[in-house]
Amino acid sequence: CTAAAAAALGSGTGAADSEGCAARRLTDEYEVGERLGKGASAIVRRGTHRRTGREVAIKEVLKSSVNTALVETEVAILRKVGSNPHVAKLLDVFETDGAYFLVMELAKGGELFERLAAKGAYSERLAAELVAQIGDALAFLHAQSVSHRDIKPENILLCDQTDSSALRLVDFGLSRSDAPDADARALGAVGTWAYWPPEAIEGRAGAGAPLDMWAVGVVVYILLSGFHPFDPTGQASDDEMRANIVKCRYDFADPAWRTVGEPAKDLVRKLLAPQPDKRLTVEGLLTHPWIAAGAARGGAMSGSDERLRGFVESHRRLRAAAFAMMLKAAHDAAAHDLIAARRASAVSYTHLTLPTKRIV
Repeated sequence: CTAAAAAALGSGTGAADSEGCAARRLTDEYEVGERLGKGASAIVRRGTHRRTGREVAIKEVLKSSVNTALVETEVAILRKVGSNPHVAKLLDVFETDGAYFLVMELAKGGELFERLAAKGAYSERLAAELVAQIGDALAFLHAQSVSHRDIKPENILLCDQTDSSALRLVDFGLSRSDAPDADARALGAVGTWAYWPPEAIEGRAGAGAPLDMWAVGVVVYILLSGFHPFDPTGQASDDEMRANIVKCRYDFADPAWRTVGEPAKDLVRKLLAPQPDKRLTVEGLLTHPWIAAGAARGGAMSGSDERLRGFVESHRRLRAAAFAMMLKAAHDAAAHDLIAARRASAVSYTHLTLPTKRIV
């Protein structure tokens, strides 16, 4: 652990001494449980604090698959925005020779879309209340010049299992603070392009707050219809879907939209504006009549749960396939080394060090 890394990851003094950088091991503090999810460069596992019994999520990020600066940025941003009630809080950070471990607040309610699909048909009004919570989190981020950059259904979780549970935004691995426009091209190699606006697909400038707002528009469209605006049948090829996004080719022709009010459609149009400077801001989202003036309809949208369930099931299969494709595309030459490093890290958890002071 270097002095620079210790300082960036939050050491109380920033010194690279044994007292500051080798204080404890992860398994001394937490019991590590089953895997909750995985991505191209990270695995998330359930954990339990040994002394308090508090359940947490432990995100393991392999050093072989990411730039250390990206992890430092993620930690710094989480510390900056973690006070918002709709952002999952960072509790602790550990480091080994091969990986970083971010101990996060556990969102026990699971993914929002999965819960909605299981609870029965839902209303526009409920969808509007949920979108308002996403907007509240993004307003907090954007006010501090932070963009999430990876808004998508699997990153919108519920705090607990109750019907009144609050939402939590998770996975800030692609987030940036005051990012320059040139970063739009760098993002193209690692993000979830199905939720990107045209300018990000084409590698043009502008990948901060407007990117987040476009992604919210896609999420709102899916909430109200049960399918992706740029792949309504779920059968589009990657090239077809990218072309649909770039040309902003979507509509409200499906019968699912017959029971959806005009204010909801107006919000979608303004969020999916092809030009980033014309796109609705988070302030515009939160003051839009569908959110702020009670314009969202209160009756259940017939079949909304069934349609969303179909989206969730197909999306789950695509995520599994996408993970395999990301590994092949991004790490083709080093795939065997990556898998070996992951297995070694998962098996032993030995010599874990702590480069930060406790944040609880």
